[in-house]
Amino acid sequence: MRTVLGGLAVLLAAGCSDSSPCSSCPKIEGRYLLSYEPVTIASPDCAALPAPAGQPLVEITRGGAEVRATLYGNPGRGVLTDTSDFSISAAEPPDGGSDAGTQSYTLRGYYLPPTLRGADGGEPAKILGKWITHGESGAKICDAERPFTGVRQ
Repeated sequence: MRTVLGGLAVLLAAGCSDSSPCSSCPKIEGRYLLSYEPVTIASPDCAALPAPAGQPLVEITRGGAEVRATLYGNPGRGVLTDTSDFSISAAEPPDGGSDAGTQSYTLRGYYLPPTLRGADGGEPAKILGKWITHGESGAKICDAERPFTGVRQ
């Protein structure tokens, strides 16, 4: 397995593509207003342990190929690739064994740069992808995916 930015190899392996971390990175950083479609994939336990809806606003920062965002109050980090694919993952800290459950979040997608046109000004940058959640409580596990579109503000 490749070493990527001091330990991000696991995140890259879980990313969108087989591309390498970006060497000439697109300017993905910014604040995005996200809108979600209904859940497209959900495991059977999601009926008893509902998947959290995606958060409406995400602020992405970037340092080289490493991207960061806070997902439901939890610091997340990931990798941006040469193909503009990205994956940012965060997890709630363990609850100390109370069996109250655990939750992890992943924002996975790709970046579309802004388009400039004549009089109408063009389109702002966007991110498109999936909001992926994994929740566990006791013996129940809920894995869910929800497509999203994010528009840079």
